[in-house]
Amino acid sequence: MNLHAIHPELEKKMKELQDLLAATKAAMEGYKKGVTTTKQEFSKLVILMKPASWMEEQLGLFATDVVAEGTTSVKVAVMIEVFKESFTDEVAVHEMTLQRMRQILNPDSTAGVKERLEELDGTMGEVKTKATAYEKALLERQHALAELVDLIKEFNCLCTEFSHAVDVLEEELSAPLIANSVQEAQALADRFQEETQPAVDAIKQQFKQIHEIGMQLHESPEEEAASAFSQYDLNSLNAKGGSAVKAIMEYQVC
Repeated sequence: MNLHAIHPELEKKMKELQDLLAATKAAMEGYKKGVTTTKQEFSKLVILMKPASWMEEQLGLFATDVVAEGTTSVKVAVMIEVFKESFTDEVAVHEMTLQRMRQILNPDSTAGVKERLEELDGTMGEVKTKATAYEKALLERQHALAELVDLIKEFNCLCTEFSHAVDVLEEELSAPLIANSVQEAQALADRFQEETQPAVDAIKQQFKQIHEIGMQLHESPEEEAASAFSQYDLNSLNAKGGSAVKAIMEYQVC
């Protein structure tokens, strides 16, 4: 075989092989780059799963009926703390994640990162809007129950003062009346008018206040209102006041 005769053909074949290898190498590099890019894009989708899960949890939380669940001031305080820990302390972290993903977004990606990011941006807006409404409802509920707690405290304070005043009055009225002269008898009568009668009037006024507040609490639909009567109730206080009135009448007769 004449090598000189086939040399040009061999060179042509070699050139074709070299071109094919170069093309294969370029294709391989392109494939490798594509795989790497796809991996990076899908890793972004994985990163977006955390804020997505958090948003879903928050929307579930904000769907809570504040009045139905926050039946007492203690329960509302717990709900406010949960809101603070789950939303207030976390929202900035997830917003930063979305912002970072926007900054490194590949506009040519076909992995769906852009679409997912746009979806989550919209959901974040919804979450923040509902968070504002939920927090407002919590604070309004807290205020309403705080007023109820203040009313319960006032009721118990008045009941304690009333009970003590009646005890003091009954003790005074139970003391024997000793008058050895008309002057001493007049002094006892004057004391009743000057000291005992005003005390009686004060007790009547106290019970009127107690009855008014007690009826408010009795008619309240709030669960916590019932705690006002754990130590005192209107019937027993009324009975105690009645015994004091009886003692006064007996005192006046004497």
